[in-house]
Amino acid sequence: MGSSMFRKLIIASTLIVVMLIAAPLAWVFSRHSGLVYEDPVAVPPAPIAIVFGAGLRPDGQPSSMLSDRVDAAVALYRSGKVGRLLMSGDNRSSDYDEVTAMKQRAIARGVPAAKIDVDQAGLSTFDSVFRARVVFKVTEAILVSQGYHLPRALYFAQAFGIKAIGLKAGSDHYPGQTFYSLREAASLSIAWYEVNLLRHGLNRTQDR
Repeated sequence: MGSSMFRKLIIASTLIVVMLIAAPLAWVFSRHSGLVYEDPVAVPPAPIAIVFGAGLRPDGQPSSMLSDRVDAAVALYRSGKVGRLLMSGDNRSSDYDEVTAMKQRAIARGVPAAKIDVDQAGLSTFDSVFRARVVFKVTEAILVSQGYHLPRALYFAQAFGIKAIGLKAGSDHYPGQTFYSLREAASLSIAWYEVNLLRHGLNRTQDR
């Protein structure tokens, strides 16, 4: 094979890979970005808000990103937009407990403990949304996260039979934001394949 033909093959292969990533990414984002709100007052009410984990500081307190998510959910509760909060995150060990830190922050800001549910097995966005539907029987919710993350969360919610809208928490500028955005672009594409090709968990939710 000549060098010219080899270069053409590499270019063609690269274009195919880019399309396989870019097409589902664009489809998921365009379909669900319109369901994202920025003002808690403008958000239509729902029975519950699902708050996604986003890491802890070395002292065990929520990261700045996670703090913003919890505070946005508290604003929803205070304004009467939701009646409950579902904190979904990683409790991989006794030394790393996102959901307890999230719950404690919400309680400190006036949300009664009895109005907060916790899911300690929300190890990923997929897990959090899937378990909200199957374990916690959520059928309608407001998803609370940063704007870059919400289209994927909303896509999973729709796939699992949850009527959902999103509330954008915090800002678009955090330390490491470029990394988070690039990782999310790849995750958006993977989400499309998980739902449409692998069909992970869909049979268990569609029967309900």
